[in-house]
Amino acid sequence: MINRKVKGKTSSKLSITKNSESCVQRFNEKSLLLLVIGKKRLMNLGAHCLQSIGTSFAIYELDGELVAEFCHPKWAETVCEKIRHSSCLKTIEKAMRIGKPTKIKGEDGLQCYAAPILIKGESAGGLCFLYINKLPKIFNKKDGFSEFVLSKAVINAAKEQLQFYAQFCGLILENHRASKLLDNEIEILDNFSKSLRIFGKDFRLSVKRWLKQVVKMIAAAFRGSYPVYVQIVYNDSLFHTKPIEKSEVFFEKEIDLHRYGNLSIKISAAPQDVEKGNKTFLKEKIQLINEFIYLISEILCRKHLERELLEYSERFKSVFENVSDGIIASDLKTSRFVFANPLMSKITGYTNSELMQGMKVSDIHPTKSVSYINHRFKLDSFKKTYANVPVLRKDGTIFFCDLRSSIIKIAGEKYLMMFFKDITHRLELENVLKMKNRQIITLSKINQTLVHSTSENDLLHEVCHILVETCEYASAWIGFVDIKSNTLQLQSHNSFPSRIFNPISLEKVEQRKVYGPKELVKAAVHLKKTIVANHLNNSSQHQNFSKKLNYLSAIALPLMHNNTVYGTLNIYSKNSDVFNEDEVRLLEEIANDLNFGILSFRMLGEKKDVHQAKEKMYLKFKKSLEDSISIMSIATEKRDPYTASHQKRVSQLSVAIAKELNLSREIIEGIYFGSLVHDIGKMCVPAEILSRPGRLTNIEMNVIREHPSIGNDIVKQIEFIWPIQDMVLHHHERLDGSGYPDRLKGKEISLACRILGVADVVEAMSSHRPYRFALGLDAALKEIKKHKGTRYDPKIVDICVKLFKEKGFRFEG
Repeated sequence: MINRKVKGKTSSKLSITKNSESCVQRFNEKSLLLLVIGKKRLMNLGAHCLQSIGTSFAIYELDGELVAEFCHPKWAETVCEKIRHSSCLKTIEKAMRIGKPTKIKGEDGLQCYAAPILIKGESAGGLCFLYINKLPKIFNKKDGFSEFVLSKAVINAAKEQLQFYAQFCGLILENHRASKLLDNEIEILDNFSKSLRIFGKDFRLSVKRWLKQVVKMIAAAFRGSYPVYVQIVYNDSLFHTKPIEKSEVFFEKEIDLHRYGNLSIKISAAPQDVEKGNKTFLKEKIQLINEFIYLISEILCRKHLERELLEYSERFKSVFENVSDGIIASDLKTSRFVFANPLMSKITGYTNSELMQGMKVSDIHPTKSVSYINHRFKLDSFKKTYANVPVLRKDGTIFFCDLRSSIIKIAGEKYLMMFFKDITHRLELENVLKMKNRQIITLSKINQTLVHSTSENDLLHEVCHILVETCEYASAWIGFVDIKSNTLQLQSHNSFPSRIFNPISLEKVEQRKVYGPKELVKAAVHLKKTIVANHLNNSSQHQNFSKKLNYLSAIALPLMHNNTVYGTLNIYSKNSDVFNEDEVRLLEEIANDLNFGILSFRMLGEKKDVHQAKEKMYLKFKKSLEDSISIMSIATEKRDPYTASHQKRVSQLSVAIAKELNLSREIIEGIYFGSLVHDIGKMCVPAEILSRPGRLTNIEMNVIREHPSIGNDIVKQIEFIWPIQDMVLHHHERLDGSGYPDRLKGKEISLACRILGVADVVEAMSSHRPYRFALGLDAALKEIKKHKGTRYDPKIVDICVKLFKEKGFRFEG
C-alpha cells in the first residue's frame, strides 16, 4: 500500500498484491527462466513492481519469448496486448544488445524502460515496465486514469528497483548454471575429495574479488530507494558500503556462515525519509534483503564446491599423469577399459585411444596367463597385490609387473582400478644378484677345493663336479696334451660320455668365427686363448659329435705353464648363448685357479718349496673370499647406495671399537668384512619400502625385519674363514632378548654381533635417510647410553662414546 503524488495532487490508494484478483497475470509455463527463477519469486517481483508503479511489469527470455507479465486491469484494457508486447520487446532487445538499462518512447506518451539480465556480461533475458509521465488524450481523467501518471521520483525509484531485480535474476541464473555444471561432477567429488575441505590461497583471492563485486552491486541496487549498509567479513578481510547513521537504522541483520570459511554478513538499512512515514515501504523490502543474504550464501557454497572440484581435478590430473605406476580401469561388467594414464600407454605400447576402443583386460596379458589371472581376481575379490604378473606389449613382447587392484565407484558404476609397476629393472638386479651369488659360491668352492684336495686327480675330479652340480652345466671334462702323440687325452670328467671320447688330434686348425666341438679344443691349444661356441647347431661337426647329447654351446679354456698349453678345461651346455662376457670371465678365473692348483701339486710332487706353495694356496683362497665380499658390497651399492654407504661407515666404527678392545688381527679382520655386508639381505626388500617417507606399517616393518634371514640365505653357502654368517644373521639381536630374528639373550650373542649392533644403531641414527633427516650424533649416543646394559653391551657402549667424545672419531665418506 503506497501513496503517490500525481501533478501536485495525492492519488487514490491503489492496492495490488501477488494474490489480488484485480492483477492481470500471465505465465509461460515452458519458460526456462520461469523454471529456474521460480514462479513464486517472479510473482513477488511482479507484486513489488506493481506496488511501485501500478501499470505493467514483464520479463522476457533471450529469444524474445514472454516469461511473465503483470498488469493493472485498467492498464491492460487500455493499452492493448499487441502494443504492450511490441514496445516491451523493442526496449528489451535494445537493452540486451547494449548490455545496460535503456528506455524507448512509444505512442501517445507511452514510455517503456528495460534492464537486461546479465550473466558474466552476457545477456540472458530482460525485465521491463511501462509507464506514462503525462496523461495522453486517449485517457479520460473522469475514468481514473490519472492514477497511472507517475512522478519523476517514483519513475527513478522504479528504474533502480528494476535494475536490482535484473541483477537479482542474473545471480539466480548464474547460480543455476553453476549447479548444472556441478551436477555431473558431484558424485566423483564425493568419492575422491572427501578430505579436501581447506581453501587454497588462489581460492581465497577469488572469493575476495567476488565479495568486493557483491558489495558494489548491493550498493548500486539499493541506491536511491533507501540507504543500505552492507558489511561482509571473510577471513579477516572487510568489505562494506558507505555506512549510515546508527540513529537512522530501521532494519539490521547479521549472519555467520562458518562452513564457507570465516564468513559473516551484516546488512543495515534505513528508510530514505523516516519522518515522512516511509517505514511501511521499507518493511515490504525486507523479504528481498533476506533473499539476497540467502543468495550470497548459496553462491559461496557453489564457489566453494567449484574450487574444491578444480583443486581435486588439478591434483588428480597431476598425480594421474605423473605417478610412477601405470594405471588403468575397466568396467566390471564388460572388462573393457574406460581410462588409462600416459605411463600405461607407454609401457604397453598402445595409444590411449587404442586402449579405450574396445580393448579388454585379457588383451594385455599373454593368452596362457589370462585364465589364471581371472581366477585369482575372483578368489581375492579384486583387492590384492599380485607379484610378477606377465603383461603383453603391442609388439608381442612380454614384461613383468607387480599388480595392485581395487574396486572404485564413479557415478554409481563399479570399476576395477589396476596399478601396474614395471619390475623389469628390479628383476634385472635380482638376476645380477643371483649371478653374483652363484659366482661367489662357485669361486668359494673352487678355492676350498684348492686348499683341501690331497692330490691332483682329486682336484680335477672336484672341479668338474662343482662345474656340473653348482654351475649347472651339462658336462665338464679336463684333458692334458700328450706331446708324443700330439693328442689331447681325457684326464677327468663329470657327466661327460667318455665312451664316445677319442683322443683329439691336435693338428692345426684355421682361425674362424664358428668352431665345432673338436675344433674349439684344438683352437684353444694352438691360439692359447679361450674359445667359445654359443651355437654348436650351426657347426658342420655338430651332428657327428654331440647332436645326440643336445649340446648347443661349449667353451674350451687353455691351461698353461711358461706360455705353453699343457691342457684344457672344457664345458658344455644344453642351452644357446650361455657363455656371455660375465660367464667367460668367471670360467677363466676358475681355469686360472685350477691351473694354479695343478702346478702347486706338481711342485709338491717335486718337493720344491712345499711350505711356500701351501702358503700361496691359502693366501689365494683368502683373497678369493675378500673378492667375494667385495662383489657383494658392489652389488648392494648398485641396488641401494644408502645401504652400501651405511655398511661402509658401520665397518669403520666396528673396527675402531674392536681395536679399543685389543682384539686379535684375525678377529678385527672378520669384524671388518662382516660389517661390510651385514645388510646384504636388504637387496631383496622392495626399494619403495626402504625409501618411502613416513612411518612404516606393521606389514612393511615385518618385511624389513626379514633382511637378516634373507642375508643368511645368501651367505650360508659360502664357507668363510670369518664369522660372516653369524654377523649377517644376528646383528639385530639385543641383550634383553628384544631383538630379532632369534631373540638371543646375553652371552648367546657373539662379541662381534654385539659390537656390530652398537655401531649399526649409532650410524643409522646419525645419518640422513631418504625417509627422514639425520637425527644427529648426540641423539644416537643418547640412545645407546639409555639402553646400556639392557639392549647393548655396557663396555662396548662406553668405548663407542669415548671414541666420539674423547678420541675424535668421525665417519669417513
